[in-house]
Order: sequence, then C-alpha cells, then structure tokens
Amino acid sequence: MRLIVELPRRVSEEVAFAVEDQGVYAAPAVRRVHVVNDGAALEVECDDGASESAMRRAVGDYVNDFVGRFRAVTGHVLSEHTRRDRGPLATGVYGELCERGWVLPLGRGQVGYAGPALKLRNALDRTWAETAVTRFSASEQAYPTLIPTDVLHRCGYFGAFPHLVTLASHFVEDYSALKDIRDANAMSGEMTIPRHDMVAMPEACVTPATCYHCYQGLAGKVLPDPGLSFTAVGRCCRYESGNMTGLDRLWELCMREWIFVGREEWVTAQREAAMDAMRELIAAWDIECRIETANDPFFAPMYATKSFWQSQAGLKYETRLTVEPDASGAPRSLSACSFNLHETFFGNAFDISLASDEPVWTGCVGIGVDRWVLACFSQHGFEPARWPDALRGAVFG
Repeated sequence: MRLIVELPRRVSEEVAFAVEDQGVYAAPAVRRVHVVNDGAALEVECDDGASESAMRRAVGDYVNDFVGRFRAVTGHVLSEHTRRDRGPLATGVYGELCERGWVLPLGRGQVGYAGPALKLRNALDRTWAETAVTRFSASEQAYPTLIPTDVLHRCGYFGAFPHLVTLASHFVEDYSALKDIRDANAMSGEMTIPRHDMVAMPEACVTPATCYHCYQGLAGKVLPDPGLSFTAVGRCCRYESGNMTGLDRLWELCMREWIFVGREEWVTAQREAAMDAMRELIAAWDIECRIETANDPFFAPMYATKSFWQSQAGLKYETRLTVEPDASGAPRSLSACSFNLHETFFGNAFDISLASDEPVWTGCVGIGVDRWVLACFSQHGFEPARWPDALRGAVFG
C-alpha cells in the first residue's frame, strides 16, 4: 500500500534525507518513505493489509515531530578533493565484492571480509592507528563489544538515539523456564521464545560508538593539562531497520576512533589538526570527497532542537565519500568520517576533570571503516593498475 502524506511545510534536501532515513520507524507496518513533490509531501510504502487511517495517524505524528519544529541552518563545505584517477566509478560494487568472495554476507547488516577487501580494511585501519600515535601521541586501547546499559544511559544515548540501540540479554536463570525454552526449540524450524518474560532485562548493549568506553574508563579521574589522546578500533552496532543495505548501512560495523580529552582550546585544536591529517590521507589514497558541516541522526522528537544547536555551534563535521551512483544513475556520497566536539557533556557525565577542577572537553574522530572499503572500490575499481601507490601493494600484493 502506498500513501501520500502532505508535509506541514516544504523541506530542504538535508531535512528530506533525515525524514526518509528515520521514516521506517514511524510504525511497524511502514517499509519506506520518500520525500516527493519537491519536498512538499511524503510517499509512504506500507505493508498490504495495514489500516490506512492508522498509517496516516502514525506518519502524521512522526512528521509533526520531525518537520514541524525544524529550523534550517545553512551548512557549508570546508574542503573538497577531486580524484586524480579519471576512470569511471564502478557499479554493482557490493555484488561484485560478494561474487569474488572478498565480502561475505553473513546476516542482515552483517558481513565478513576476505582477500583484497580484508587487506584494504586492515591497511586503512593500520594507517589510521599509526597516524593517531605519531601525530597526536595517542595511547592505543582495546575495549569490549558490550557496554553496560547504565553507562550508555549516562552517555545520553537512550534519550537521543533509541531507534539505533541493540540490546544484549539472556534467558532468565530459571530451570523451569529454560526447560520450556529447550522443549519449544527442540523441534522448531526457527528460534522460539514461549514467553517474553523468559528474557532478562538487558544489563548491556552492543556499543554504538567506540569512544564511550574511553570516557567510562576515565570516570572520576583528574587529567594532566592540556589533555590526553587515545585511539581504538571496535565492533559497533546501530540498528537501522529497512535502511540496512550492502556496505552502505550495516547493523554491525567497524569503527576506528581518535579521541581527545582535555582543555577546551586544546581539544578544539586537536580536532582541526585531525581534519588536516585526514586530508593528507585522502590525497594519498586519491579519494573523491568533501568535508562539510553535519549533525547526528537524533531521534525525531529531538531532531529539530539538537541538530540546530549542533550545527550552529560547529560541533560536527563529516567527510562524505563519493560512491557508486544509484540505480537511476544519480550521484551518491556517504558519510564515512566525523569530526566531533562534545563540549563538557562527557566530562560532566563521568566526572572527568583537569587539575584546575574544571570539567574536560571531549572530541573524537569517528571513522566508519566499512564505508571506506566501499568508496575505495567504487572509485578505483577492481584493476590494480588504477589504484594509488599508497594502497596498491597492500591490497593486491
């Protein structure tokens, strides 16, 4: 079933992208939403058999929260890099990677790597880790995949991004219930949970961002002036419903982070230096992209206020990498690296301070490794001769 829902006002391209991105959360029966009529309406794809009146109410509530209070902020591009490789962008990249056995589709939003794609992922991440250590004197750390729910709550995640959370739980510690679960699944063709109360209240989530563990580890500590730098790579999960596809949107993703904790002016300077360092790597890898202002995918009721504050304060920039065009041939880009300032939020949340007793500022560079893999193969194709010297040997050698 398809519905047309008028928007309370015409939306810009930026807002249209956000509305489409979160539209799948409007109701369980909503499969996809498209902004149409030059930003004046939504085309909503729903399950057959869904109540039209119920769908209109649900989508209307979503639209009012998302669009009704939105205040536009003019974004700007900080820098751009145009490829020296003038070959055409590859198409059907994810399918080709799977056909060659270099990417292994292992579940909804879950992939494995082998061959040159694995070598590329490792080479990129090794370079990012080395850059953090040599340019920013970062201490390397390693974190667990799970994060306690109370820690994620202190990070404000359930309030800002509930739609992205992946919970980790277990069956209740009850012999009778466990026998019932065993019996229900012994002859079942798929996993069966006889009753919802057989699943324990989650004590942990799969971490949605690598840097949260860093702030948790610094809780209650006094740091040397002007601050400390860290780097880590981790497996993160962000549930994105019907948006998950190929390497564009994964449920489980690989995230490298550069993390800065310290005095405001020092953290701000480190972020600027991080953008310079990334520009150098982009040039060496010959990746077509732009660095521009951005905001996080806040949940709809908070989007208008939070995104306006974030954009106005210049707290987030992102690197958007050119990838293969869509089915109609229209150009596409994906955000694959963000440069973030959190002001004193995490310093206050985890009681991290400087010797002067003032809360620290924090900043981070979040790098989505999987999207860089997609962009490299989109832009340089599958012939080794087209690849830049800085990557060719590591990937195809």
